[in-house]
Amino acid sequence: MIFLIIVFTEPRLYPKEVGNCTILTLLAIIYAMSLPEGPKFPFTPVRVAEIQIRDEFIDAWGHVTYLGFNILWERQRDAYMQTRGIGLFVILSEYKLQLNIPEDHAVRNEQLTVGDVVDFYTMAEVDGPRMNFHQSIDHRNGKVSTYKITTVLVDATTRKLSRRIPGEIAERLYLPENEVPFISEGQEFYNWNALASNPRG
Repeated sequence: MIFLIIVFTEPRLYPKEVGNCTILTLLAIIYAMSLPEGPKFPFTPVRVAEIQIRDEFIDAWGHVTYLGFNILWERQRDAYMQTRGIGLFVILSEYKLQLNIPEDHAVRNEQLTVGDVVDFYTMAEVDGPRMNFHQSIDHRNGKVSTYKITTVLVDATTRKLSRRIPGEIAERLYLPENEVPFISEGQEFYNWNALASNPRG
């Protein structure tokens, strides 16, 4: 702070060109320091769900398709958010924001077939304007499939990227996980029509 006072009050201490550059740099630093801090958290609590695979998204050889894997991952992310009161409809209706996915990466180390019982693990990480979801499937045979997806929030009207995850959304990611019962995969986690009329569920 003393350095800032000297720079602005004693222009004789530096050449004019250097001084102008220094002043602009310092103004930029001051502006950056004035911005509100975005929430920074380690990984959230882990959601664990025991899932039995049903006969949807199955190919001719009886395996869950590539699309099916993505939908299974998505259902678990939706369930994670929804149990904490920040499902997609809440984010849209209360914050006027929508979720976009700029990046994802999957490693499928084992096939899924009808009747398989596996364990899905889901956790999230807030990183500035991004929410990264880290997910895995324990196939119960020594093999694990993993998935990481990066999501961002955009303004529902202007489509502009939100610079930070709203604090309440970040905090809600850390609410204790509700007890998760055994679920036969294919069953919806919540009623979309009911959720639209009552966002908090």
